[in-house]
Amino acid sequence: MKKLFLILTLTISVLAVSAQTGTENSIGRDQTSIDQQMQNGVIMLKADSWIIRVSENGESTDYFPSNLTDEFKVENLRVVFSGEVQDIPANVRMVGKPIRLTSIKKV
Repeated sequence: MKKLFLILTLTISVLAVSAQTGTENSIGRDQTSIDQQMQNGVIMLKADSWIIRVSENGESTDYFPSNLTDEFKVENLRVVFSGEVQDIPANVRMVGKPIRLTSIKKV
């Protein structure tokens, strides 16, 4: 009876650790997605922060670039860009979706 209890306890422990490890890995993979497409946008100043606004089909999306250089910090500058879009942390309010630019060009 003791051996059966020990085997059952060890099996449950191993399954619990495996399930927990899988959850951490899937969360880590989902936090950042890479946007491979070049997108057209307009640089704007919003609430003292520089953003890139993308407008498509009457809807607009604001991106908050973490690595925008001074050369591109010009109001109403049209650009083409791509980058790594990141999730907004829980309970944090931002002026746009955080993005780490991988490429940006003036149009």
